[in-house]
Amino acid sequence: MKLLTSDSNPLFRRWLRLATTPRAVREFGQTLAEGLHLAQAIGESQWPVIAALVRRGSGDGTIERALARLPAQTERYQLTAALYDRISPVEHGVGLTLVIPVGQAPLPVASREDLVYLDSIQDPANVGAVLRTAAAAGIAHVLCGPSTAAAWSTRVLRPAMGAHFRIGISEAVSAETLDDALA
Repeated sequence: MKLLTSDSNPLFRRWLRLATTPRAVREFGQTLAEGLHLAQAIGESQWPVIAALVRRGSGDGTIERALARLPAQTERYQLTAALYDRISPVEHGVGLTLVIPVGQAPLPVASREDLVYLDSIQDPANVGAVLRTAAAAGIAHVLCGPSTAAAWSTRVLRPAMGAHFRIGISEAVSAETLDDALA
């Protein structure tokens, strides 16, 4: 596991942007997923993991078990507590954050699939709640309008509680594009 101690490290700077700027999630095509529950959902879905970030001094064995379930090629970094706390999406998390690629599901063809369209939902917690509810209801696809909060931002991932890895999510879908796809 590589130790990061400097806030001038280019990787840290990138992760900090992902943590603080929803626009960076779309720009880099990556996001941060914090916690054991999301790590488990990611592992069960076999979603790719770019890197695992661990807070130095964390661990009661649960983090090590979660790390052991990640693909062997996953980069692992230990960050000082001060650095980790700057990028952690939650204040008192467990000390494990995964860097994962953002998914972009293809638009559904015709109207044979159940779907939900989010139009201008600005609150990330509300977007996460809708994603979680859609997944629980067996909805196959959620489409997000261009002015909806970024579905893969760190502030949406946590309240969605793993829904991202059970349903198709398409972002920046205009109402016109939706009409054309489902016609």
